[in-house]
Amino acid sequence: MTPAPPGLPSEARPSPRRLGPGPKGAIAVALLVVAVAIALVATAPRSAALHLSGDGVAEVAARLADLPRADIPDAALVEAVLLRRPGNIRHLPDLARVCRGRCAGQAVTALIRLSPGGTRKTVVIDLERLGAGAALDQGGALLPDAADCAADVIRAEMAALRADPPDCAGTRRVVFVLPWGL
Repeated sequence: MTPAPPGLPSEARPSPRRLGPGPKGAIAVALLVVAVAIALVATAPRSAALHLSGDGVAEVAARLADLPRADIPDAALVEAVLLRRPGNIRHLPDLARVCRGRCAGQAVTALIRLSPGGTRKTVVIDLERLGAGAALDQGGALLPDAADCAADVIRAEMAALRADPPDCAGTRRVVFVLPWGL
């Protein structure tokens, strides 16, 4: 401890500088972040509907006839996008912007979009990885095994935020997408 300069009382000594808000401030910031994350995840849309789009949608839709449907993607809790090839995502600019290359390499990618308006899930299914790309390229229908697998994946994704994919789909990649492009 250094003595106070001559002429100044010991109480007027400069205090050492501290960086950051201190332990109480850090705890408050951490609690605020956790509260915001919980609020975003808990504000799911009211409609537990499904929106299907992409290649082979008729075959998959026939296997999911019992699930409620939404006419537009924004009204659905889960949007399933069936892609013949991973490169076809470039034709869907909104989805390509969200994926940013993270949707390639897996048969199933779940994009969980956190937003104040409600958490939504977009499931990108790579039909080529399910063995159906060649049949669709030749103008044929989606293979029954691939359609069954895609339907099973979609059912699992509708059932839970963190779903386990069926064995036919292999591994699943989960990407959390923060609001406002953060």
